[in-house]
Amino acid sequence: MQPEGAPLRLSIIRAVCDEHGRWHEEHLSSDTRIADLASCMMEKARQ
Repeated sequence: MQPEGAPLRLSIIRAVCDEHGRWHEEHLSSDTRIADLASCMMEKARQ
């Protein structure tokens, strides 16, 4: 549990497959995830 008044930290993890077919976790910042989602939404809007 965090001390009272401490800022909350959001942890976002994405599963990534490497060139050898092995999966690993990649930690992302919330800014990176928001940019990924925006890019995906724009791509879908173009279709």
